[in-house]
Amino acid sequence: MTPGLESIDPGVDGVLVRTQPVDVEGRVPFVVATRLHRALEPVASRASIGDGSIAHDGGQRVVAVGVYPGRDPHRLADGPLDRKASAVDLRPDALDDDATTVCGAGIDAGRSPDRRRSGARAMAGAWGHRSDQCTNEPISIQTIRVLHHLCESKHMPNLRGWLAAVLAIGATLASSGCAGAEGPVLTFSGSLVGQEGEIIARQLERFRQAHPALTVELRATPDAADERHQLYVQWLNARARDPDVLQLDVVWVPEFAAAGWIAGLDRFSPPVDRFFAAAVAADRWNGALYALPWFVDVGMLYWRTDLMSGPPRDLDDLTRMAKGARDHGVPFGLVWQGARYEGLVTVFLEHLGAYGGAILDDRGRVVLDSAAAEQALTYMRDAIEVEGIVPSAVLTWQEEQTRFAFQTGQAAFMRNWPYAYALLQDPAQSNVAGRFAVTSMPGGPGGAPTSALGGAALAINASSDQPAAAYQLIEYLLQPDQMIERARIAGQFPTRPALYETRALADALTIPPAEALTIIDRAVARPVTPVYSELSEILQIALHRALTGQQEPRAALQGAAAAMRTLLAKAKLAPEAP
Repeated sequence: MTPGLESIDPGVDGVLVRTQPVDVEGRVPFVVATRLHRALEPVASRASIGDGSIAHDGGQRVVAVGVYPGRDPHRLADGPLDRKASAVDLRPDALDDDATTVCGAGIDAGRSPDRRRSGARAMAGAWGHRSDQCTNEPISIQTIRVLHHLCESKHMPNLRGWLAAVLAIGATLASSGCAGAEGPVLTFSGSLVGQEGEIIARQLERFRQAHPALTVELRATPDAADERHQLYVQWLNARARDPDVLQLDVVWVPEFAAAGWIAGLDRFSPPVDRFFAAAVAADRWNGALYALPWFVDVGMLYWRTDLMSGPPRDLDDLTRMAKGARDHGVPFGLVWQGARYEGLVTVFLEHLGAYGGAILDDRGRVVLDSAAAEQALTYMRDAIEVEGIVPSAVLTWQEEQTRFAFQTGQAAFMRNWPYAYALLQDPAQSNVAGRFAVTSMPGGPGGAPTSALGGAALAINASSDQPAAAYQLIEYLLQPDQMIERARIAGQFPTRPALYETRALADALTIPPAEALTIIDRAVARPVTPVYSELSEILQIALHRALTGQQEPRAALQGAAAAMRTLLAKAKLAPEAP
């Protein structure tokens, strides 16, 4: 098949491609999963993916993996999949001419028609599924080898989790499509970062087996929370009936509830007293419950036990120890998420708490332009420009880039989330397995050790056709056994306090439950408001300007504080005028 040049129709329902810069040639890795939709009208279409294309004219579902030579988001046309889809080479020896069939569709591996265009080479592997033609034939070892080759590439360190998830999704489709595909279809949408994709695919399959009348489907979303938020807003604002169940960041619940996008859960009488009270409080808006806490995320400071005898006592100690590690040949003293996205806000929040500051006070008034906030942001800037303990490269990094730097032994300290713990302990992929520990970001003058409160909640799409079945799925995913599995594989902290006293969780978590509780107790929540996304956007811009030297910290924070006051006043959400 000759690669097509047609552009992807942005009006066709599908899933936004996740993009992230990885090298100087401008290639960006992505994984695209379509909505895993119900049967569509058999209208022929073609989606262009880099140098490759996928032609559509006879199936039902598509999953594609590849590299797109550019930085703009695109959409994969959501049409039926042809029985053969071309794959265009990313590496000279990556593919051969083998083909394989998976549940009624084929994968052909071919050579790039133009090897000279090395900056634009792309590999697009696709498989489709037709419930009336299921053969349950496995994906060939050659196909897996090709995809594994891509994951091992130095240019694509964060694709491994996506690949595992995509393969798991393919296996789930192969079984679920042949059993009960004519019944109701329940769709779950959430993150596949790290090992989350493998876990959720397995848990959804077990739920489907326990509910044979349902077909359960997984709609993948981007790793970055900001991109996932934008995608959800697009779906829900259009009153799309699926996905039925959504994984929400803890700060999105007030916004989505106020907009009428998610359904109230009080009618189901959930056992809220079995979860952390603070987590449940974040899932309420105007006194009503709109979500249930799935797992607790807290920012943690990872430190190398082979380089130092104990964790830093305060920020000055952190600076001194990070410098010492660099003097002993470790390239980076400290790495954190510094790209202009939500992760940067959580990093700043931990530094802000270290100096005793806040974004909003208890009355909802903006206090971002305080001396404490200026000290916190100045410390972050100086860590890059003056002390040299943080590489300037972090200003484009998110979670996976920082994890990759730490697990390859290039950093002495890393600020990240619990999901990284289990991955770092895997000797098959980590150079620091067994040689690190965790703590909170240490305190500074006027503050205390602080961790940003994160995590996920499960909510029901207000436009879902089957809210009762959706709540059944939420109940299942919140069962103790499912939470312990997530703790064991992904290192995510359960939201049920009682589990922290059990041997099962102690065996599952690589960090002692008592230490996890200590870090959770130090967690600080981000502002609870329906306009949090707008507040965050204002803060992201200001922080990044200060860290990149475009503005002094004081000027950046003063400008952000003024913009926040204007926003809250217009929204009638604060007792202050702009």
